[in-house]
Amino acid sequence: MWQEEIVNPTKIVLGDFTAPYSLFVTSNGDIYIDDGYNNGRVQKWITERNIFVTVMNVSSRCEGLFVDMYDTLYCSMSGHHQVMKRSLNDSVMNSYRVAAGTGINGSDSNQLAGPAGIFVDVNLDLYVTDSVNDRIQLFRSGELNGTTVAGSTSLNPTIKLLGPSGITLDAEKYLFIVDLANHRIVGSDVNGFRCLVGCFGKGSQSNQLNCPYSFSFDRSGSIFVTDQSNHRIQKFLLMKDSFALSFNQPKFCSTATWDPTASTFANQSIVGQNSLAIFVNTNNTVYVANKEHSTVVMWEEESVNPTKTITGNFTGPRSLFVRSNGDIYIDDGVKNSRVQKWIAETNNFATVMNVSSQCYGLFVDINDTVYCSMRTPPQVVKRSLNDAVMASNRVAAGTGTQGSAANELNGPSGIFVDVNMDLYVADSFNDRIQLFQSGESNSITVAGSGSLNPTIALLGPSGIILDAEKYLFIVDNSNHRIVGSNLNGFRCLVGCFGRGSQSNQLDLPFGLSFDHSGNIFVTDQSNHRIQKFQYLEESHENASLIKSMYLSSLTSNSSIYFQDCSELDSYHEAIQMNVTLSGHYAFLINSEMKTIYAYIYTNNFSPFDVSKNVLSHSGDSSNQGQSKFTAVLEANLKYVFVMTTSSPNITGNFSVQVSGRSYVDFNRIFNTSSIVQTVYVSKLTTNSSTYLRNCSWSSVYYEAIQVNVIIGGLYTFFSKSDMDTYGSIYKNYFNPSSPNENQLLYDDDSCGQHQFRFTVALETSITYILIMTTYDSNKTGAFSIFVSGPNNVDLKNISSPSVIQMPYSSAVQSNYSSELNTSSQTYSRDCRKSNYYYETIRVNVVETGYYALSSNSSMDTFGNIYKDDFNPMNHFENLLSQNYRSCSSQDFKFIVYLLTGTTYILVVTTSSPNMTGQFSILTSGPNNITLDRYKNRTKEELSIGISTCAHLVLPGTSKRILNGLVSKRTRYHGKIRNDLSARYKRILSPSNYELNKRDASERKDSFTDDTRLSFSSSNAHKKSNADGSMKSLSSKREKKEAIIWGPTGVEPWSASMITGIDWKSLTIPASLPTTFDVVPSAEELNRDYTHNSYTLIHALPSQDEYDRKIKHMFNASNNYDNMERQRITFDELIDQRLSQGFQMIVEIPAHIHQKMIDSIRRAGCKETEYNRLLSIGRIYHTLSLVTEESQ
Repeated sequence: MWQEEIVNPTKIVLGDFTAPYSLFVTSNGDIYIDDGYNNGRVQKWITERNIFVTVMNVSSRCEGLFVDMYDTLYCSMSGHHQVMKRSLNDSVMNSYRVAAGTGINGSDSNQLAGPAGIFVDVNLDLYVTDSVNDRIQLFRSGELNGTTVAGSTSLNPTIKLLGPSGITLDAEKYLFIVDLANHRIVGSDVNGFRCLVGCFGKGSQSNQLNCPYSFSFDRSGSIFVTDQSNHRIQKFLLMKDSFALSFNQPKFCSTATWDPTASTFANQSIVGQNSLAIFVNTNNTVYVANKEHSTVVMWEEESVNPTKTITGNFTGPRSLFVRSNGDIYIDDGVKNSRVQKWIAETNNFATVMNVSSQCYGLFVDINDTVYCSMRTPPQVVKRSLNDAVMASNRVAAGTGTQGSAANELNGPSGIFVDVNMDLYVADSFNDRIQLFQSGESNSITVAGSGSLNPTIALLGPSGIILDAEKYLFIVDNSNHRIVGSNLNGFRCLVGCFGRGSQSNQLDLPFGLSFDHSGNIFVTDQSNHRIQKFQYLEESHENASLIKSMYLSSLTSNSSIYFQDCSELDSYHEAIQMNVTLSGHYAFLINSEMKTIYAYIYTNNFSPFDVSKNVLSHSGDSSNQGQSKFTAVLEANLKYVFVMTTSSPNITGNFSVQVSGRSYVDFNRIFNTSSIVQTVYVSKLTTNSSTYLRNCSWSSVYYEAIQVNVIIGGLYTFFSKSDMDTYGSIYKNYFNPSSPNENQLLYDDDSCGQHQFRFTVALETSITYILIMTTYDSNKTGAFSIFVSGPNNVDLKNISSPSVIQMPYSSAVQSNYSSELNTSSQTYSRDCRKSNYYYETIRVNVVETGYYALSSNSSMDTFGNIYKDDFNPMNHFENLLSQNYRSCSSQDFKFIVYLLTGTTYILVVTTSSPNMTGQFSILTSGPNNITLDRYKNRTKEELSIGISTCAHLVLPGTSKRILNGLVSKRTRYHGKIRNDLSARYKRILSPSNYELNKRDASERKDSFTDDTRLSFSSSNAHKKSNADGSMKSLSSKREKKEAIIWGPTGVEPWSASMITGIDWKSLTIPASLPTTFDVVPSAEELNRDYTHNSYTLIHALPSQDEYDRKIKHMFNASNNYDNMERQRITFDELIDQRLSQGFQMIVEIPAHIHQKMIDSIRRAGCKETEYNRLLSIGRIYHTLSLVTEESQ
């Protein structure tokens, strides 16, 4: 015994008892001592008389003792799996009764297994540490069945326990538990359970425990623990300034709803491009990391404009975390490989963690441990801020190798650590949320792909937050929405109307945070803005919900279709729905059919393309004929509810009950088409043809299948196989040496289980080639292809050649190292910003052949290779090959055929401007390759020699546009005739195709690794099917109908139609990089038709160029040469507009044609054969080339 403040023991009590496991002291100082091990009893030491008396006979030792307020003594007997009790006022010694347990080892509610510590509250409710069952059981007074209140099998999420041995309640009835085999003390509060002490693993340090057994509080709240295997008693002081959560964790009801229409909290002018990180603290101060300008922007509560902007020596932050004292932890991994802390009190920065790459998620837990989620390597690392050693990072999750196993991650992003030290990771590229429970290296999938229980399908999740009740809120990045869970499961909360820039839409959102009112703040990455979605507090009033009912049945006369990725046909019914008030609506479907499935579509439902426009869906997983789900419905939008079954030929009655803010108007859609499915079965073997699939560096087996249709329309293709399949479809033919040529669509995993699926419009007069291959190299096996559409499809195997497996040899390898810094040269890589640092490297080979070149850098590198020279003013000139990220990595890699005796220039730059850092170039090939730094001509030097470049002088400006032509090859130009097919051949020439392919490539290149790319195939399909569309339109159009051609394909057009980009909808200043005149003025934006004219002035060609033309031209003349140059430049003006979104009016109605003629005449010219009308938004451009001969 120690009296208060006494360091040394003040009394030692001796008696005839052996190896006591427990004791209890009453308020009068009497001590009840376990003496069951040898003597089968419990003794009481009477403090007044200093004597011992036996107060209870037991059959084994008491691992827990307790005396309640009514003088009842409780003993938990581990060996007998029971808790016994006896009233101390009963004169009969053997009058004990069973308090809990049957005496049989078990885990039922009335059983125990190895009970240890016990606690009885003032209600005489008994709490038992059921050690072997890893749980805490509550036995209400007089009840023999217990309820699990913590640990294994608890009804509500609590905390994972391992062999708990001690239990105490505080004054608020919160639990405090000795978690023996986890070597810690845990406790609960209003926020749930968390680790209190011993949170640093098993050990003997002062912050560690080793098999603690029991504990007790003193009156100051300090904890005393029997640290069993360390043979000591540890005291943990209660900190008066205990950690307070710095972020908001609201508590929501199950019907919580947010306004689907957001307000823009901040736009690009404040937060920059592609901002990822946001944090709202408990004071409602908003913090946003401006990645573009490397700042942190702050708004205090209720402030419209930023109240503070923090700058420092950090670059492109991907994440941030704010502590309750205002300190900000900032990712600085992309350039400086560290995490910095901005100290609010001193306004200084300090490095708190060293990392190997950028942190896509940052978190600081309640024990002062900072966590960083990295994609390179794919891992979450952590470091205690109390550790004096900076390089003391430990692995929190992931092996460092990409994978989808329970201990692996692939592209981890946002992270969250709860008070139990359980770590939640948004495992982006695995499309799942992983839970790593404290101390565990293997995780549990709690949402997304691979979850044991039905949750929700995710695509590239990037952010994760838990609310006060531990429900999940997830940023579903590539589905462009925020989803959340509640008692009823998962549902879409905001951004539920598809990808876009409207106020109810998101575009690749990345991070989210709650304010203390429950409003959601989202970084809307690709819209370059912060969106705020208002929490509708009235949404939890269930009494105000209105119920609507729809009754019908599926019969043998119902239309047939195939669900997404299913080879089983089923009956279905489509019902149009409308609501008058926006909000969440709960659907309850009941049916006598046992395999029901329901879908909700936005706007339209096509049985030929069942994956398009899906808003929500739910199935009867338990085959009980009932399904329920919730969906956000918006007023004045059309929705289609589709009722079907997951098994074929099932018929029966069904009812749909909807509860929400308004009545739902149901109208059945009749005459929906039935679908026919064609099946093709084959296998890949070692005798199959091989080729190099795009983005692959080793060969794959493939089978070419010719596809012909009898009825044109939409057809859906999907695969079934044990292999990881990959499918592509081509128009006319497939060239295995050029797998991008003629490709319409491709897909890898859209069907789950690594099977492809795509929907494409097919025409009767065209032959298509389906390529069935695998994602991984050298895989063989059986497969089936299912094609669903309006009619059967003719599928037959056709022979196709193989391509050599390895186009380059890795026999000889070379290495080159350098760095980009602020002294490096700059150029405009994307034709928008001029501050991309770059380095030019001269490349020479001693043996002709294929060579592989790749980068290795912490930067997001971008590589181009040129023949002879590199012109930074025209970076398409001499370009051989370019590569960004090699499809998935942040480093570039490409294979190129290099000749001896030729100089090549490798240009190394970055994906974003102002990026600096070290890099190395690795090469592989048949022989040595020489790499040496090369100083190319500067932009200033190039701009002086105007005689080497044709240029345009625009009226009223001295701005010169050099000849970096978008179109590389001349096209045939003929007079516009009524023969549409001839015009089609001229306008849709290969130069235009190359233009659009490059334009699409450049747009893709502008993405960063922060963006989970999702590819839309509609534009590519239209473009690739241009000739068929032209033919169809030609036969059906009326005389006055016009046709447009541009990046979106071939379509009918009228003079009132808005085409291309709608300039008036833009909220930021717009500029097009290549031509000066296509930037509309404020005045032009308010006109339907404007007129501008200017004159082309050409420099003379070089003597070499002139001699070459004379040599190759029959009866050539200088005048003819000038005319040819003018035509080339005229083509360039056309192609530049097409590359920026303009569309060409191909068939011009008479009244529009007259406008063109009037415009040309006002310019003092006359109509010529070189007249073009182009349109973008409300701006129409008439371009007419007036040559000397026509003038």
